[in-house]
Amino acid sequence: MHELLNLNQYFWLCILTLCLFGCGERSEKVQKTPDFYYPISQFFQNEIQRLTDNKVGLNKTVELNGETETKRLEEVDWKQELQVFIDADINKTAWKDKYEVEERLVDSKAHQQKEIVYRAKDKDLKTQFIKLIVEPITEEIRYIQVTNITTNLVYTSKEVLIYKYNKSYSIEKNQGIKRMGVDKIKVVGELLN
Repeated sequence: MHELLNLNQYFWLCILTLCLFGCGERSEKVQKTPDFYYPISQFFQNEIQRLTDNKVGLNKTVELNGETETKRLEEVDWKQELQVFIDADINKTAWKDKYEVEERLVDSKAHQQKEIVYRAKDKDLKTQFIKLIVEPITEEIRYIQVTNITTNLVYTSKEVLIYKYNKSYSIEKNQGIKRMGVDKIKVVGELLN
């Protein structure tokens, strides 16, 4: 009986300790992973918010194997439209040293801009190439091009994504399943400002 009382006291002491120390506010901070490369996903999160807030419409043309359809959209789900660009973000800890980086100044019509190019060192990475044109002082993206390649025993896909700030985006995709042919898909979205 005495052992049962001690066990019961021990149990309640553990519960009390957990309540006192486990239920308080936590002061630990979640550390954000540093960006190793340009924060593309953050750029597109901001674009989604900007385009949504400003109620920007879209002239969207979809071409599938030569057949074309165009629609004018006044209400646009920008998250859905731009998700493919967010998915191309290469800021992952595992990929820290997986891309070669080249930066240089290039002349545009009005002034110099900075060109940043990322090339995958590993052919098995889906995102093989990214080219950014950014304003040298503000670091704001004006143009982005992404090439994604996926290859396995039965499936091959090549996707080229282009985003022109405040103008348009395009997605060109060739995908094929062995012995079933290749589908060619092209989507062009022109922003209605």
